[in-house]
Amino acid sequence: MSTTIKEVARLAGVSRGTVDRVIHNRPGVNPDLRRKILSILKEVEYTPNFAGRALVHSNRRYRIGVVLSPDFNPFVEQVKQGIKEEADQIAEFGVELNIEVVRAFDTREQLSMLDSLYSSGISAIAIVPVDDSLIKEKIDWIVSQGIPVVTFNSDLQGCRRLCFIGQDNYKAGKTQGRLASMFLRKDPRPSKVLVISSTDHLTCHKERVKGFLEKISTYRNIEMIGYEENYDMDSLSRQITTRYLEKHNDISLIYLTGGGISGVAQALVEKNVAGKIYILCHDLIPKSLELLRAGIVDIVIGQDPFKQGALPIKILYEYLFLKKYPQLEFYHTGIEIFTSENCS
Repeated sequence: MSTTIKEVARLAGVSRGTVDRVIHNRPGVNPDLRRKILSILKEVEYTPNFAGRALVHSNRRYRIGVVLSPDFNPFVEQVKQGIKEEADQIAEFGVELNIEVVRAFDTREQLSMLDSLYSSGISAIAIVPVDDSLIKEKIDWIVSQGIPVVTFNSDLQGCRRLCFIGQDNYKAGKTQGRLASMFLRKDPRPSKVLVISSTDHLTCHKERVKGFLEKISTYRNIEMIGYEENYDMDSLSRQITTRYLEKHNDISLIYLTGGGISGVAQALVEKNVAGKIYILCHDLIPKSLELLRAGIVDIVIGQDPFKQGALPIKILYEYLFLKKYPQLEFYHTGIEIFTSENCS
């Protein structure tokens, strides 16, 4: 989205009303300040938002509902930053956001949230959907009532959503499988791999696991010794990792599809094997960055959480105002590979 009046006002150190007076050549602004603001407007290539202006002068107000996954995963906080930034951009046009965070990856809870949003007269919905036919049916029904829906972070293909914003998770998992094979294929001994997934209730994690396993299956001497769900919880990650380390003293690699990296690292340190087992995970959150730098984690794949939060709001905003349909069905946010050498 282009620079807003709010951003120009921040750069100039004035109110939005002052910027608005300069844009519309109204009196009441000091000449030197007017020149300063005009210079900033030119520098940032400011373009008036005519759709937003039309809304301000109408009686129509829109509310966008956002349904997020549990926020005890720090990744969700990064997504929220993108949501908040885009919400600030459109707030001056009277658009409100209603953000709901589920407590667990639970179908009933998410259905209840969707029902509540619909009953409240919501204008549009952005959702990280649980992978369940009941959620698909609910989304399809909401869309049939004239309310646009986009999915983000995790998709629910086959439903009537406008589009999906997020990583190509199958390719991300396949990329981690390729990287795992590069670490392990030269080892003449059989390599034991543990996979810890966030949850089977989200398509994104199932797709990552699918891609990872398909890739490592093409290499000999790589054996998956376990598949566990941790629901993004550090405590459960620690328990799972400890249990497998006690049962297998020759684990070669642990692949984590979602949250819980602190728990994995804690178990490795407690068993005195930190840095001796390859660790591959997703999302460059503060803890995974710290562990990369410490040499405990080897690879982190990022997926641009800020964009995953901001773009759904922008797409729904433009759909509501301009009836502008998304140009794509899938807005993939990239696969960024981080190591200790290139993390910042």
